[in-house]
Amino acid sequence: MANVTGPGSSTDTAIARWNGTSGTVIEDSVVTVDGSGNFSGVGALNNGATSHTQGAGDNSTNLATTAYADNAVAIQRYTRSIGFTTGVPTLGKQTGYFTCPVNGQIEGWSFAIDLAGSATVEVWKVSTGTASPTSADSISTAGVSISSGTAIQSTTLTDFTTTTVSAGDTFAFNLSAFLDCTQITFQLEIMCALSD
Repeated sequence: MANVTGPGSSTDTAIARWNGTSGTVIEDSVVTVDGSGNFSGVGALNNGATSHTQGAGDNSTNLATTAYADNAVAIQRYTRSIGFTTGVPTLGKQTGYFTCPVNGQIEGWSFAIDLAGSATVEVWKVSTGTASPTSADSISTAGVSISSGTAIQSTTLTDFTTTTVSAGDTFAFNLSAFLDCTQITFQLEIMCALSD
Protein backbone atom coordinates (compact mmCIF):
# COMPACT_ATOMS: atom_id res chain seq x y z
CA MET A 1 0.00 0.00 0.00
CA ALA A 2 1.44 3.38 -1.07
CA ASN A 3 1.88 6.28 1.30
CA VAL A 4 -0.74 9.02 1.04
CA THR A 5 0.53 12.57 0.85
CA GLY A 6 -1.25 15.85 1.26
CA PRO A 7 -0.78 19.60 1.65
CA GLY A 8 1.37 21.19 4.31
CA SER A 9 -1.73 22.64 6.03
CA SER A 10 -5.49 22.15 5.93
CA THR A 11 -8.77 23.82 6.87
CA ASP A 12 -10.05 22.81 10.30
CA THR A 13 -12.97 20.31 10.02
CA ALA A 14 -12.70 20.29 6.21
CA ILE A 15 -13.32 17.06 4.30
CA ALA A 16 -10.21 15.78 2.49
CA ARG A 17 -10.62 14.71 -1.12
CA TRP A 18 -8.50 12.82 -3.62
CA ASN A 19 -6.31 14.82 -5.96
CA GLY A 20 -5.88 12.95 -9.24
CA THR A 21 -6.29 9.20 -9.78
CA SER A 22 -3.12 7.80 -8.21
CA GLY A 23 -4.77 7.08 -4.87
CA THR A 24 -1.83 8.60 -3.03
CA VAL A 25 -2.50 12.34 -2.97
CA ILE A 26 -5.20 14.16 -1.01
CA GLU A 27 -6.05 17.85 -0.88
CA ASP A 28 -8.05 20.30 1.20
CA SER A 29 -11.68 21.16 0.35
CA VAL A 30 -14.18 23.92 1.11
CA VAL A 31 -16.74 21.51 2.61
CA THR A 32 -16.61 21.30 6.41
CA VAL A 33 -18.41 19.22 9.02
CA ASP A 34 -18.95 20.61 12.50
CA GLY A 35 -19.16 18.61 15.72
CA SER A 36 -22.93 18.19 15.31
CA GLY A 37 -22.65 16.74 11.81
CA ASN A 38 -23.72 19.90 9.98
CA PHE A 39 -22.18 20.46 6.54
CA SER A 40 -21.05 23.86 5.29
CA GLY A 41 -19.68 24.97 1.93
CA VAL A 42 -21.75 22.54 -0.15
CA GLY A 43 -22.46 24.01 -3.58
CA ALA A 44 -24.75 21.38 -5.16
CA LEU A 45 -25.57 17.71 -4.75
CA ASN A 46 -25.56 15.28 -7.66
CA ASN A 47 -26.24 11.55 -7.51
CA GLY A 48 -24.34 11.04 -10.76
CA ALA A 49 -27.36 9.68 -12.63
CA THR A 50 -29.46 12.77 -13.28
CA SER A 51 -29.14 16.51 -13.30
CA HIS A 52 -28.96 17.93 -9.78
CA THR A 53 -31.78 20.43 -10.32
CA GLN A 54 -35.19 20.30 -11.95
CA GLY A 55 -37.14 22.85 -13.89
CA ALA A 56 -40.65 24.06 -13.20
CA GLY A 57 -42.36 21.14 -14.96
CA ASP A 58 -39.99 18.34 -13.94
CA ASN A 59 -41.52 15.98 -11.36
CA SER A 60 -38.45 13.75 -10.97
CA THR A 61 -36.57 13.22 -7.71
CA ASN A 62 -33.95 15.84 -8.57
CA LEU A 63 -33.41 18.79 -6.28
CA ALA A 64 -35.91 21.57 -6.89
CA THR A 65 -34.90 24.83 -8.50
CA THR A 66 -36.45 28.11 -7.43
CA ALA A 67 -38.60 27.94 -10.57
CA TYR A 68 -39.88 24.51 -9.57
CA ALA A 69 -40.68 25.65 -6.03
CA ASP A 70 -42.47 28.76 -7.30
CA ASN A 71 -44.47 26.62 -9.71
CA ALA A 72 -45.34 24.10 -7.01
CA VAL A 73 -46.82 26.71 -4.68
CA ALA A 74 -48.64 28.57 -7.44
CA ILE A 75 -52.38 28.35 -7.02
CA GLN A 76 -55.40 28.95 -9.16
CA ARG A 77 -57.67 31.16 -7.15
CA TYR A 78 -60.64 33.42 -7.48
CA THR A 79 -62.33 31.57 -10.29
CA ARG A 80 -65.16 34.06 -9.93
CA SER A 81 -68.50 32.88 -11.28
CA ILE A 82 -71.63 34.46 -12.59
CA GLY A 83 -74.55 32.11 -12.33
CA PHE A 84 -78.29 31.75 -12.43
CA THR A 85 -80.21 28.97 -10.70
CA THR A 86 -83.79 30.04 -11.40
CA GLY A 87 -85.59 32.32 -13.78
CA VAL A 88 -84.15 33.84 -16.90
CA PRO A 89 -80.65 35.32 -17.27
CA THR A 90 -80.43 39.08 -17.56
CA LEU A 91 -78.23 40.85 -20.05
CA GLY A 92 -75.70 43.35 -18.71
CA LYS A 93 -73.25 43.50 -15.83
CA GLN A 94 -73.86 40.73 -13.35
CA THR A 95 -74.30 41.33 -9.64
CA GLY A 96 -71.10 41.54 -7.59
CA TYR A 97 -67.41 42.21 -8.07
CA PHE A 98 -64.29 40.41 -6.96
CA THR A 99 -60.80 41.65 -6.16
CA CYS A 100 -57.63 39.62 -6.72
CA PRO A 101 -55.29 40.23 -3.74
CA VAL A 102 -52.03 39.17 -5.46
CA ASN A 103 -50.25 39.56 -8.79
CA GLY A 104 -51.06 36.92 -11.39
CA GLN A 105 -51.95 36.01 -14.94
CA ILE A 106 -55.27 35.11 -16.54
CA GLU A 107 -54.67 31.59 -17.81
CA GLY A 108 -58.08 30.43 -18.92
CA TRP A 109 -61.83 30.56 -18.55
CA SER A 110 -64.70 28.13 -18.18
CA PHE A 111 -68.32 28.18 -19.31
CA ALA A 112 -71.22 25.92 -18.39
CA ILE A 113 -74.87 26.20 -19.38
CA ASP A 114 -77.85 23.97 -18.74
CA LEU A 115 -78.97 23.50 -22.36
CA ALA A 116 -77.24 23.31 -25.71
CA GLY A 117 -77.61 27.04 -26.24
CA SER A 118 -75.08 29.86 -26.36
CA ALA A 119 -73.80 32.72 -24.24
CA THR A 120 -71.13 35.43 -24.35
CA VAL A 121 -69.43 37.14 -21.43
CA GLU A 122 -67.14 40.16 -21.38
CA VAL A 123 -64.61 40.75 -18.59
CA TRP A 124 -64.11 44.20 -17.06
CA LYS A 125 -61.08 45.05 -14.91
CA VAL A 126 -59.97 48.17 -13.08
CA SER A 127 -56.92 48.91 -10.94
CA THR A 128 -57.05 49.12 -7.16
CA GLY A 129 -58.06 52.38 -5.54
CA THR A 130 -60.42 53.47 -8.30
CA ALA A 131 -64.12 53.13 -8.99
CA SER A 132 -65.78 49.81 -9.77
CA PRO A 133 -65.19 48.56 -13.34
CA THR A 134 -67.54 49.64 -16.10
CA SER A 135 -67.82 48.91 -19.81
CA ALA A 136 -65.02 51.44 -20.40
CA ASP A 137 -62.73 49.10 -18.46
CA SER A 138 -63.44 46.06 -20.63
CA ILE A 139 -60.44 43.82 -21.32
CA SER A 140 -62.47 41.80 -23.84
CA THR A 141 -62.48 42.40 -27.57
CA ALA A 142 -65.83 40.73 -28.30
CA GLY A 143 -66.23 38.50 -25.25
CA VAL A 144 -65.71 34.77 -24.83
CA SER A 145 -68.52 32.43 -25.80
CA ILE A 146 -69.99 28.99 -25.54
CA SER A 147 -71.94 28.02 -28.63
CA SER A 148 -72.14 24.23 -28.60
CA GLY A 149 -72.32 21.64 -25.86
CA THR A 150 -73.05 22.49 -22.25
CA ALA A 151 -69.55 23.00 -20.84
CA ILE A 152 -66.23 24.30 -22.11
CA GLN A 153 -62.86 25.11 -20.58
CA SER A 154 -60.38 27.09 -22.63
CA THR A 155 -56.91 28.56 -22.40
CA THR A 156 -57.40 30.57 -25.59
CA LEU A 157 -56.93 34.19 -24.54
CA THR A 158 -56.87 35.99 -27.88
CA ASP A 159 -60.03 37.92 -26.99
CA PHE A 160 -58.34 39.54 -23.98
CA THR A 161 -56.50 42.82 -24.46
CA THR A 162 -54.39 41.99 -21.37
CA THR A 163 -53.88 38.92 -19.21
CA THR A 164 -51.82 40.62 -16.51
CA VAL A 165 -53.40 40.91 -13.08
CA SER A 166 -52.03 43.25 -10.41
CA ALA A 167 -52.74 42.93 -6.71
CA GLY A 168 -55.97 44.76 -5.94
CA ASP A 169 -57.44 44.63 -9.46
CA THR A 170 -61.24 44.47 -9.37
CA PHE A 171 -63.24 42.46 -11.90
CA ALA A 172 -66.83 42.48 -13.14
CA PHE A 173 -68.61 40.36 -15.74
CA ASN A 174 -70.98 41.47 -18.45
CA LEU A 175 -73.39 38.99 -20.06
CA SER A 176 -73.68 40.42 -23.56
CA ALA A 177 -75.67 37.62 -25.22
CA PHE A 178 -77.46 34.35 -24.49
CA LEU A 179 -79.86 32.01 -26.26
CA ASP A 180 -81.79 28.89 -25.20
CA CYS A 181 -80.30 28.60 -21.70
CA THR A 182 -81.57 29.45 -18.23
CA GLN A 183 -78.50 28.60 -16.13
CA ILE A 184 -75.08 30.04 -16.91
CA THR A 185 -71.80 29.78 -15.05
CA PHE A 186 -68.70 31.63 -16.22
CA GLN A 187 -65.36 31.34 -14.42
CA LEU A 188 -62.21 33.38 -14.96
CA GLU A 189 -59.09 31.42 -14.03
CA ILE A 190 -56.19 33.42 -12.60
CA MET A 191 -52.87 31.80 -11.68
CA CYS A 192 -51.23 33.48 -8.71
CA ALA A 193 -48.02 32.68 -6.85
CA LEU A 194 -48.02 32.62 -3.07
CA SER A 195 -44.74 34.55 -3.08
CA ASP A 196 -46.38 37.58 -4.71
